Amino acid sequence: MTAALAALLATGGALATPAAIGSATRCQHPGTRVVGRRGGAALLESGRNSNWTIHVFSCWEPTGRVHLITSQDQATEFSLSHVLFNGQFVAGDAHEVGFGGDSASEGDEIFSVDARSGRTLQDLTPPGVENLGDVPGETTNLYALVLAGDGGLAYIGSAYRPCPAAIGLVVADRAGHRTLDCPVKGEQPSQAIAGLRLHGLTVTWRHGGITHSARLG
Repeated sequence: MTAALAALLATGGALATPAAIGSATRCQHPGTRVVGRRGGAALLESGRNSNWTIHVFSCWEPTGRVHLITSQDQATEFSLSHVLFNGQFVAGDAHEVGFGGDSASEGDEIFSVDARSGRTLQDLTPPGVENLGDVPGETTNLYALVLAGDGGLAYIGSAYRPCPAAIGLVVADRAGHRTLDCPVKGEQPSQAIAGLRLHGLTVTWRHGGITHSARLG
């Protein structure tokens, strides 16, 4: 983490007196990389290509407010994917692969953040399933992610109970997270959970040839 970012976080993440410069430069700090930006919100990371821990931040460009989302040990393989923006909200998946002895484990941290206020709204770490391949361990998967205009999200991927195969449809909003749909034993790939879409605060998906829907609250 750079000294400038550390100083901002120590004061709550907001610049006391934003400099009279273009807003696009307020989220550009030495040693950081802009992963993406849209509509005033930006996603940054620092520590890549070094021996430091990788830190992931949101930033609100009109004020320069930064917010630490997650930190990952550089000794692991780390990637950011499924990065989405919707107004002041940012979502994504921080995927980590860790190695230990003769085993490996994969984990996903699925998040949504209010970049303007500097608050994490959702921080999900779904359980993994045992991988019996050449390198045993646990693994998680994320296939699709959508972000609503209030920071709620839904995804298809590694799910929580009661999905026995650990792949399902999960929503997360003000009421918490819950699994709404699970695969059926023996179903064909063409009938699997797919086609996740967002319509305002309503998510739709297909399963078994039928379109399902749920409203984020």
